[in-house]
Amino acid sequence: MSDPRDEAQSRHEPEDTQGSKDGQAGEGPDQQDCCAQNEDAEDQQDRADDRKAAEEEQLDRVLERLHDINERLRRLTNLSEATAARDQIGQAQGILMERYGLNTAQAL
Repeated sequence: MSDPRDEAQSRHEPEDTQGSKDGQAGEGPDQQDCCAQNEDAEDQQDRADDRKAAEEEQLDRVLERLHDINERLRRLTNLSEATAARDQIGQAQGILMERYGLNTAQAL
């Protein structure tokens, strides 16, 4: 025989007819679709954030490489100028040696 209080109580409590997996009562198909859309949007945002981070890393590498190339170009320019100056010094040294009969150390 059943207790009349149990029957009265069961009439006042709603039943979970959805059978939710995570224990939330009353979550219908519309709420599930909304949650799925939110998860998709979050996934898309995560992927966009990952792409942005990867692009920033790639940009950093490109900028670092550009800086290295610029530094090498500066050194080459300095070397080129130094070579040109050395050639002019050598020509002037040769002229002094020829005109005044000086040796290399004296002409320098």
